[in-house]
Amino acid sequence: MKVLVLFAVLLLVSCSAQPVQENLNTQQTTVSVIEPEPNARPQEPTSVGQLREFSMTATDFQFTPATINVNKGDMVRLKITSGDVRHGIAIQGYKIRKELPVNQEVVIEFVADNEGEFPFYCSVFCGSGHGAMHGLLVVS
Repeated sequence: MKVLVLFAVLLLVSCSAQPVQENLNTQQTTVSVIEPEPNARPQEPTSVGQLREFSMTATDFQFTPATINVNKGDMVRLKITSGDVRHGIAIQGYKIRKELPVNQEVVIEFVADNEGEFPFYCSVFCGSGHGAMHGLLVVS
């Protein structure tokens, strides 16, 4: 019996002692090169432009400044304070409409992603000169 066990152990050792051959060169890597079309235009970057910050006042039936000039893609930050009565601001084309409580700074931020001229106006009735309280956002 001892001989049989010894034979089995030797058989196992000899089987596991044989070198294992690995073929590491059997994997292939394929690299595809995509050539651009001859007349293709490069894509424009999608990043936001400069931060443009404006301090504004709403008082005496006017916005100061009444014209805001920015570049398309700029991040616009308006810091607006009403100095006399409660006003509001609405900017056409940008879906912006905010109330401006007296003596409280209101911050409005948006990306100027549309080119053109966009009127803004007081969106809260503020007295007899309310209809004249407007300005212009110019995005070029």
